[in-house]
Amino acid sequence: MKRCVLSFFDDVYQRKLKEQCFGNSAYESTLRSYRDLFLSEFENLGTIDIIGKCLLCSHCFLRVPVLPDYELFLNDFLNDIKNKRNLIESLFDEVIDIYIAAISKNRSVATGMMKSYISKRCRYFNVSGAMTFSKPFFRARKAGNYDGSDIHELFHVPFDKRYLIGNQRFSLTGIPLLYLAESLPLALREIGCDIKHANVALFLPKYSNYYHEGMYDITNPIVYNLLTIEKKMKAGCKLTYNHDLPISFNQRDIDEYLARFILAQCFHYPVQDMYSGSFIQEYVLPQLLMDVVNENKWLGVTYQSCKQIIGEKRDDFSQFVDKNICFNVPYQPSRYNEKMLADFYYATWYCGEDIKTYSELKRKISEIKFLKDNAIKKGFNMNDYISYIVHIEMHMNKMFETIGRDVYLKRKIYRVEMTLFYKLLEEITPILENPEKYNVMRSNR
Repeated sequence: MKRCVLSFFDDVYQRKLKEQCFGNSAYESTLRSYRDLFLSEFENLGTIDIIGKCLLCSHCFLRVPVLPDYELFLNDFLNDIKNKRNLIESLFDEVIDIYIAAISKNRSVATGMMKSYISKRCRYFNVSGAMTFSKPFFRARKAGNYDGSDIHELFHVPFDKRYLIGNQRFSLTGIPLLYLAESLPLALREIGCDIKHANVALFLPKYSNYYHEGMYDITNPIVYNLLTIEKKMKAGCKLTYNHDLPISFNQRDIDEYLARFILAQCFHYPVQDMYSGSFIQEYVLPQLLMDVVNENKWLGVTYQSCKQIIGEKRDDFSQFVDKNICFNVPYQPSRYNEKMLADFYYATWYCGEDIKTYSELKRKISEIKFLKDNAIKKGFNMNDYISYIVHIEMHMNKMFETIGRDVYLKRKIYRVEMTLFYKLLEEITPILENPEKYNVMRSNR
């Protein structure tokens, strides 16, 4: 059966295509097989008329019937990209050539090719500002013979224990990075552990410390924009694919979005365990990306998890919390980068610790809002703290929509999330009570 354009570009379906290409020990051949299968399926894309029959769309993406304006937008988008088969094939070939250069020439040549692809094909559209990542992130570690209440134990691997760091998707052996997840279930899934046997932490980047910094985004740009456009249309916005404003996802810029999409899919290629050893082929391209990230002095990357999302409700893909963030950790002569740690608010929860209730968290949020309002009346700039409160509430609302309110409020894993929120708000309470003592800036009048 023909798939509609939305389900085709979905990461879940793209993962299935990639897994169908497993079985070749040479990764360049695997990538070529994925390219060929992608193009074959691409040529078989259906029109919007099949929505309602495409199970992925009718159950996960859209509520039928489709808005007429959105139907027109999707059809215009589909008709445009159907003429871009040669471009898509060329984009795949360029990415494959980067990989071949890395294994046959040298790393600097391949890094230069990656930088050229990003600057010319993507035009640096992927660099996002601090507003997009100054929000709650989670980190988990299996409980063991260490102090789970010490934030350092849930921070990056100490510099004097670099020998413990293996080859990871975005980092080379011995190079510590800080991997964080957008939700606690995802953080636990990344380490293959459940909440009964884990210590966990919440990290919230301080906006004022990062406002001038950039993070390279390699999440799915096509599905995200198509779903965002649907929501805007439902809110009354008039948007057309063939018009430049007020969105960049349009006929003029679609080549850049296709280039970003194909690069991201290759970065997220699942590892073939049977061909995985000290050298992991699927990690070569993302590690080259990190060379470009470091050269441009970006903080790191935002990416969608390669772990399969199972057992959760997915009624609205755009609300599903499935992203990770990876921070570079600049070297320090001490065990940890304390300067970097000071750029976060944080809280820990160790295995067996008490858990807060939703009612307790709501009271704490109300208290924080009261203190924030008082500080504003005294002339202090509370924009950062307003943002933190909003992001915490947005996170819970996303989880309500994704898994259901009752599930979120009852299951232990989500109650631990709420406990971390509570503890973090406790940490900033003294700042809001006495902003002058903590050198909070005053508002410009």
